[in-house]
Amino acid sequence: MSLTAPVSSEVFARAMSRLGPFEPRPLVAVAVSGGADSLAAAVLTRQWACDRGGDVLALVVDHGLRAGSSGETQTTLQRLAGIGIAAARLDLHDLRPG
Repeated sequence: MSLTAPVSSEVFARAMSRLGPFEPRPLVAVAVSGGADSLAAAVLTRQWACDRGGDVLALVVDHGLRAGSSGETQTTLQRLAGIGIAAARLDLHDLRPG
């Protein structure tokens, strides 16, 4: 698969098949950082799961390592909601940089 070519649902399904086996109606969690790549992965995974009668849950982690991390997490949750992807926020406490 070329990194510059669009990823079709068929190409994505073949890639997912290498990660299985999956149950007939897969429920898949996908980590979403808020970047374009992880948002795209969430969209592709949701379509793949829905095509099989399943669903996806995005997990968004606020690591608390930067002053703006809470706001970034909230923005990501809003973007996911805007495209109809269910999401859960995971807050990590007492992490140290490094």
